[in-house]
Amino acid sequence: MIAAELEAEFAYTEPQPAAAGGQLYSVAYRLPNTVAPLLKDKRVAIIDDAINAGSALRGTFHALVAAGAKPAVAGALIVLSDTASPFLAANGLVLEGLVTLATPLWAPEVCPLCARRAPLDSTAQS
Repeated sequence: MIAAELEAEFAYTEPQPAAAGGQLYSVAYRLPNTVAPLLKDKRVAIIDDAINAGSALRGTFHALVAAGAKPAVAGALIVLSDTASPFLAANGLVLEGLVTLATPLWAPEVCPLCARRAPLDSTAQS
C-alpha cells in the first residue's frame, strides 16, 4: 500500500528456515529469484508493519545488499523497541515509524522472568 501511495515499485522478501547455531533473533530472508535482479543498483526503502527485535529488517537488508540494491531508509507502522538501532546506525539507515511503543526485549541471560524461572505459558506447571 505504501509503494502504491508513493507510486513506487514494490518488492518483498520471504523468511527462510532458521539456520543452525541458535543465534538470538537470527532469521534469513530472501528475495524471489525473479525480483532480485530488478533491484540491482537501486536505492530502496525497507518497510515493515512492525519492528520489534529487527530480525526481518536485518534479514531483508542482507538479501537486498546481496542482490546489489542500496538500502537507503527503513520504515514501520509501529516500532516496539530500539533493539534494531545499533544495526541501523552501523549501516547508515534511519528508521521512520508512525507509532513507537516501548516493549522491552531481554537476552535470556538478563531476562527477569528467565531468572525467576517463570513459565512461558501461564497454564504451564512448574
